[in-house]
Amino acid sequence: MMLLRVAGSAGILAGALLAQQTWKVNCQGGPGVHFTDLPPAVAAASPGDTILVYTTPLGCPGSGGPSYTAPTINKGLNIVGLQIYPPGTPTILGVATLRGVLTISGIPAGQRLTLSHIQVTSGTVAP
Repeated sequence: MMLLRVAGSAGILAGALLAQQTWKVNCQGGPGVHFTDLPPAVAAASPGDTILVYTTPLGCPGSGGPSYTAPTINKGLNIVGLQIYPPGTPTILGVATLRGVLTISGIPAGQRLTLSHIQVTSGTVAP
């Protein structure tokens, strides 16, 4: 019976470790938001996690517009830009703008990076 408990506990722990998380990034902050810029979200995320990057018509404080700092990405993630409209209207896919140099390197074999509705300005994409 003890062996069965240990095996069952190991299976539950393995399932929890493989669970993927969704992180929310909104430069305006707010309820349910994990980060106000993209690089800390990328650093905190584990391979396979999803990062939702929200844009608003109000823009981001100090950036002069709705943009985020371009991160360095070295693991498989799903990063998706979303547009926020006033309360009561739906959230839809929008374009999240990154400023600076977006660096993608060293993604391990078997992992995949997906960028959707993301654009980079005021910089270049590093090789």
